[in-house]
Amino acid sequence: MRFLKFFSIVLLLFQSCFNNYEPQLGNYRAEIKTKDGSILPFKFELTKELNRFVMTVENDKETLIYDDIIFEEDSIKIFMPPYDAVIIAKKDAESLSGRYLKEESGKEASFYARINNEPKFQSDEKANFSLSGKYKTVFRPENPYPGLGIFNQEGNKVSKEIVPANDDDLDVNQVIGELQSEMQDAASKLEFERAALIRDQIEELKKLSKK
Repeated sequence: MRFLKFFSIVLLLFQSCFNNYEPQLGNYRAEIKTKDGSILPFKFELTKELNRFVMTVENDKETLIYDDIIFEEDSIKIFMPPYDAVIIAKKDAESLSGRYLKEESGKEASFYARINNEPKFQSDEKANFSLSGKYKTVFRPENPYPGLGIFNQEGNKVSKEIVPANDDDLDVNQVIGELQSEMQDAASKLEFERAALIRDQIEELKKLSKK
């Protein structure tokens, strides 16, 4: 009887120690840093279902789920079949650090994620122009068809929706008129850099409307 109690205590201690080595579940903010210094941020949630780790990435209105995850000792491998890639990282308290590897090409970039609720994009500067509006684009250049980008900006946060569209879905002249008003407003405030950016957007829209 004493042996069974002793064995049960040892088993509980072993499970407790094992759980301490597992990565912490919750919401993470992650960054992939490329060799040219570019930073690609994204948010994900790490959960556990039926004794399996699951990574859920919210990409605006798109949800990506990765459940092919291997955890051994203090390392975790997250396989991402659509991108032919794998994240290989080590657990350290409330963070994961390692690399993002493209398996076929062998190219890699550094990866770091920390559990927190911070926004995906971080900046202390206030936006000095707005991206809100509708923008015409083209999907799949080799077999093109029109698309519509719908952007909505509140402060420093921009949400987007990219959908297939017919020419009737987009009033190009209305968008150009709105941008021209914004360009004049920027110029009157001596925000010439912003005005030049809007001017370029207007020229691109005019080219697209003639096609």
